[in-house]
Amino acid sequence: MGAHREVVRECLVGLDLGNTWFRSCVVTSDGELIVWRRSEVDRSRNLDQSIEQVFSLVETVLSRSTMERGKLRMAGISFGGLTDHDRGVALLSHNLLAWKDVSLCRLFEERFGIRAVMDNDGNLGALAEHTFGEMRGIKDFIYGTLSTGIGGGLILNGGLYRGSRNLAGEIGHIQVLENGPRCTCGKRGCLESLASGSSLARFAREGDRSNGEGEEKKGLGLIRRQYRGHHAKTLDLAARQRDPFSIRFLQDAGRYVVRAIAQTVVLLDLELVVVGGGVGNAGRILFDPLRETLNARLLPEPLASIRVVRSRLGDSIGLLGSIALAHKELETC
Repeated sequence: MGAHREVVRECLVGLDLGNTWFRSCVVTSDGELIVWRRSEVDRSRNLDQSIEQVFSLVETVLSRSTMERGKLRMAGISFGGLTDHDRGVALLSHNLLAWKDVSLCRLFEERFGIRAVMDNDGNLGALAEHTFGEMRGIKDFIYGTLSTGIGGGLILNGGLYRGSRNLAGEIGHIQVLENGPRCTCGKRGCLESLASGSSLARFAREGDRSNGEGEEKKGLGLIRRQYRGHHAKTLDLAARQRDPFSIRFLQDAGRYVVRAIAQTVVLLDLELVVVGGGVGNAGRILFDPLRETLNARLLPEPLASIRVVRSRLGDSIGLLGSIALAHKELETC
C-alpha cells in the first residue's frame, strides 16, 4: 500500500471594511468557517492607524485559526466605498474620509504574503446573494444595501456587472429629490442623503430639536433618551410606538428608495430586487411602501410581477461577498 497522504484543505481570508465595523474571517476553500472577528471602526484614527487596525484584526483571525500560512491561498476584501477592482485600490469613502487612493491589495500582500482581490460592498453584496443566498439561479437582479450609506450591485445575465468605471449599481447617488439635502458626494437630493442610516439619524436629531409639541414626537423623545443618542434605530423604534414624526420620515425614505430602484428596474428589465443593510431591516413602515408602490412605477405587464425581498444574509453579507470574490479569483488562477 502507498504511504498515507493527509488531505490539506486550502483556506481563504475574508475582510469586510464597513462604515461601522471591520470584520475578518478565515474559511476553508469548500466554505467551512474556521474563525471570525470584528472591530468597531474608530473614525478618530488617521489612515495609517486605520490600516493598522484592519491588519491587526486580520492577524487576530489568522492566529486564532491555527492554520499554517502555507495553506492560505487568497484574500477577498469588501470595501464600503468606491474601488478600482482591477488595481486593488480603495479610491474613496464618503464616510471613512481618510481612505483615499489606498493600494490596499498591495499593502495586504506585502504584510501577509497572500494575494488579495477587492471590490466595493454593493458589488460583493450582490455576489454573496448570487453565490450563497436565495438568488442562486436568478439571472438579473439588483441588490441594494440601505445602511450607514446606500450602495448596490447588479447581477446581469448571471454575472456581476461592474460597468466601465466600477460604478454600476450605485443607487445611493441617484437623484430622487431636486434641491434636496446635500449628499456626501457633493450633489443634492441623492437617495443616500434622504434614506441612509446617517441621514435618518440626522433627521431624528433635527426633529427632536424642533418645536413640535404634544404627542407629535413623544415616542421619538423617549427612545432618544433611552438610547442616549440619535440613530436610524431611534426613528425605527419610535415609529413602532406610533410616533407620527418618525413614521412620516420612514415612509418618506421608503418612497425615495422606490424612486431610485424603479428607475433601475425599468432601465435594465430586472427580475428581482433584494434589499439588505440595517436600515433595510427597519420594518414594515419602511419596507412595505417599497413592495406596494414599486410595480405602480413600472411598465405594464409582464413587468408588474417584480418581486422585492429582504436579504437573509444579515451582517455576514460583506464577509460572504469577500469570500465569494476570493473563491472566483482562485478558480481563474
